[in-house]
Amino acid sequence: MDKHIIKYGFKTSMIKLPKVSEFNTFLKLKKQRFYCKHCNSTFILHTPIVNKHCFISNNTKIAIALTTKKKISEKDIAFRYNVSHVTVSRIIDQAFYDYKPNFNYLPKNLCFDEFK
Repeated sequence: MDKHIIKYGFKTSMIKLPKVSEFNTFLKLKKQRFYCKHCNSTFILHTPIVNKHCFISNNTKIAIALTTKKKISEKDIAFRYNVSHVTVSRIIDQAFYDYKPNFNYLPKNLCFDEFK
């Protein structure tokens, strides 16, 4: 590690996880902070459990996206996963945006039925 970067304590975050036995589950995550003497700024290490600047785990987001396949309202999903209905809406939009097909091309073969 560079001599200009030193350990600068921890930042504790309460991360929302999917429910366990119908109980709300939280993870108290201690992230290591570092300080750069060269640029006088601090930064936190990355973890695959949660995205940067977020307090909802990636597993919870995936569970919400999978639950949207069933015929359940956004408010019921939000209540089930202990998040707001706006968060559920954002997760749905992001999930379908990632899997949006590209319509900027034509297929190799076109099939027309009953044209004049």
